[in-house]
Amino acid sequence: TYAGSDRYDTEPGLNLRAIYKSQRQHRYFLSLGEAGAIFELTPDLLLQSVIEYEEGRDDSDDSTLSGLDEINATLEGQFTLVKRLGNFSLAGILQPDLLGEGKGLVTFIAAGYDKTLLDGRLHLHTGVDFSWGDSEYMRTEFGITEAESERTGYAAYQPGSGYKSTTVET
Repeated sequence: TYAGSDRYDTEPGLNLRAIYKSQRQHRYFLSLGEAGAIFELTPDLLLQSVIEYEEGRDDSDDSTLSGLDEINATLEGQFTLVKRLGNFSLAGILQPDLLGEGKGLVTFIAAGYDKTLLDGRLHLHTGVDFSWGDSEYMRTEFGITEAESERTGYAAYQPGSGYKSTTVET
């Protein structure tokens, strides 16, 4: 229900993306909450740049958040370098908070498998990523300040940088 919660849900997600492919094989796309470009540096090396909306958080999201400071919505960048190895791919990703709203920087390493069907009209993807947050990100998402501790009764907690999450996509 929020970062650090011990309550979670698994739910399907659908991502629809409109893509324009240039004569130079660069792709520009627009989907729900994001816009970006994919540049083919070599046939097996891609650079992707994305701007996406990142929701904020307030105590109406969950009653257990009552007394915690709100987190402002922001725009995040996502800069990805992908090395393709046939149908497999390896990637490194940087995800900074572009508006400086306290989201800091998250980095990812990822691996994936892609399959194209129906003469290129259907693209299937499965993958896994591991992410790490810098201390600004971790304090915003997981920290409890002294003032928040006094209002909520939660123990004060100021994490440093570290492991954030693992995501599996199918």
